[in-house]
Amino acid sequence: MSDVTYCLDDSIKDRIILFVQPAIRDFVRESRYVRTVDSFLVLLGTLVSRLEEIALMLGLNSNDVLMRVLACTEVSEALRPLAKYVDVVSNLVSTDPRHKGLRPYLPLICSCLSELTPVSREFDIIRPSMFELEGERYTQQLKRPYTVFKPKPLREEDRVALAPRRPERVDREATFYREATYFKPEANRRIHNVTTKRRKASRRKVIVILALVILVLVMLLIMLFYASHAEPIKTYVDVEKTPTELDIKMSVLEELNKIRAAHGLPPVQLLNLSIAQYRANDMVKNAYYGHCDLSGVPTTFYYTLLGGVYAMEENVGYVGKCRSPPLEPDYIDAREAMNYALKSLRDMVYNDVLSNWGHRDSLLDPTNNYVDIGVAWGKGVFIIVIQMNKVWVSWLRSPSYVNNRFEACGKLLLNNSE
Repeated sequence: MSDVTYCLDDSIKDRIILFVQPAIRDFVRESRYVRTVDSFLVLLGTLVSRLEEIALMLGLNSNDVLMRVLACTEVSEALRPLAKYVDVVSNLVSTDPRHKGLRPYLPLICSCLSELTPVSREFDIIRPSMFELEGERYTQQLKRPYTVFKPKPLREEDRVALAPRRPERVDREATFYREATYFKPEANRRIHNVTTKRRKASRRKVIVILALVILVLVMLLIMLFYASHAEPIKTYVDVEKTPTELDIKMSVLEELNKIRAAHGLPPVQLLNLSIAQYRANDMVKNAYYGHCDLSGVPTTFYYTLLGGVYAMEENVGYVGKCRSPPLEPDYIDAREAMNYALKSLRDMVYNDVLSNWGHRDSLLDPTNNYVDIGVAWGKGVFIIVIQMNKVWVSWLRSPSYVNNRFEACGKLLLNNSE
């Protein structure tokens, strides 16, 4: 067991506990609203599933990670209501297929529950079905005394007062024009002012509509101009050899250096940190696309966690493939992945107006001298991650943050000399 007592404390420095803090926080918060043992086990199964994913990513044993989490004071307090239902928990986990994920950890969970002090809070074993709840509610409604409502007869004056009346139609505009005669010059002046205001309002509407139409046409012309002046897409033409993941990365590196050379920029070298590849695999596996994962954790967190020690800029490209008709995801082979990778790279440079040319500025930044490339594809989706790095320091002691103090020591690499 770990010597950590409070896992949600901001002063915790344990790397594993810091990684599982979001899962622990969600479990503790949601456990307050659980009313049955079955629902509690479903919530505990969700926690164990998240811990297994974190343990797999960190290369640890899931039993050890679960043991450290169960030793936390917050988790122990949340599990105290289950302390007097150890036999029920063992029976449900062993027999109910919904709790199959908890079976490898059942001895550890029962041992932890037996050490806790029970509370007076009572739980149902399994929540009644909606059919039973609705039937009980309907039975209670039938038991209520039934009274017949007998409306009182209306009096004659009430019937007259409630009778529908046709509202008097008041045509103000007709009355206004009827009053305007040649013998009333003030009324003529008012008619002229109203007509003039209406004409001006109509003209303003027409001008606004024309301006919007012109703006849309200009945007379409700009898009057509960039599309017509874009360089042709490089395709993979070697039909005898299926490209590997490394072949795709080297082709992207070669194409990137050609584009940089065309703009008078020095080439970049391949920095194989496997961080970009991890990000690409994670997006394809968990079906998302962006610079943050599904929990909102930014890419810089994974970059630092997996060993990155330089300034980094991430560029992500996505291509989807569907079979039509019907619109269903279609499988992507390695040759298509090669074409998609080169097309995504060229779109980031020559067709990046929707991103305000942020990808182009990153790929053509003269201060970036190394690149880490990751590609991944699956059914109907292709992801490419290009992380541009500024490697201008030779670290003698890698950056670290210990005891609220940042430390680093290195030499600047300028003009090919230290």
